[in-house]
Amino acid sequence: MSSVPKVILDTCVLVSASVHGFYEETGISLEHKFYGRTIPLFDVLRKNIDKRIGVVTFTVEMQALTVLAKAVTEALEEESERNPDQRMQLFMSYSALFDKCHKHLYENLEILVREPIPPDQREKHYLAVSAMYDRFEDSAGDLDVDKLIRANVTPRYYKTVRNEIYGQYQKRFHQVLKLKQEPVEDSDKMILAEAVYLHSCRSDATAKTYLASTDYHFSPINSEGPITDEIRKRFGIICDWPDKIAANLRSDGIQ
Repeated sequence: MSSVPKVILDTCVLVSASVHGFYEETGISLEHKFYGRTIPLFDVLRKNIDKRIGVVTFTVEMQALTVLAKAVTEALEEESERNPDQRMQLFMSYSALFDKCHKHLYENLEILVREPIPPDQREKHYLAVSAMYDRFEDSAGDLDVDKLIRANVTPRYYKTVRNEIYGQYQKRFHQVLKLKQEPVEDSDKMILAEAVYLHSCRSDATAKTYLASTDYHFSPINSEGPITDEIRKRFGIICDWPDKIAANLRSDGIQ
């Protein structure tokens, strides 16, 4: 892989960019809730196909095909809540919408490069990734915001600043705290492991490798991301939202 920035796409980004359609019968446009945040990145990748910036793996491609139907159903549910009088007509058109989204998915895949991943390398990096998330999940279980405040604020001022400080700590550790309710799935650990392998293959150590994702366990929440920071520090992967990565690419001169 050359020194040109590379952007590895997570399953959620690929699916989000593919779930959209227009119902001529109702005049309703339907799209995934993150569709708008994926389009800037795909615009950049599409205009720079020759640079081979966008990367996908077989794992991501297969996952996208698997979860596409669920994503279409969820988008229909959200749209029917906004337009309850059109609910029956919307769901009667499910097959037509799914076919459209399936077509969009393959159109998006056409502008991406599928990189092969040796199984032994995937397993090797998976162990390192899994160990990192295990540590974060352990710390999430032990994380007590009130205890952190008491450790950093004198008792005299505790009641006075508690509410303000509590909000700051919640924001700072939100990405880790979410692991209590939503542990990272093995499939996502595998995607990061593949990204780590692809980054390790790059000949230029200064070359940027991004992982575009809308998932909290990769990309920062409210600009704060201890997990995101650790991934960059430990593995050299820059995780962020697709529209933010698009902005970074443009800043680097890739329009």
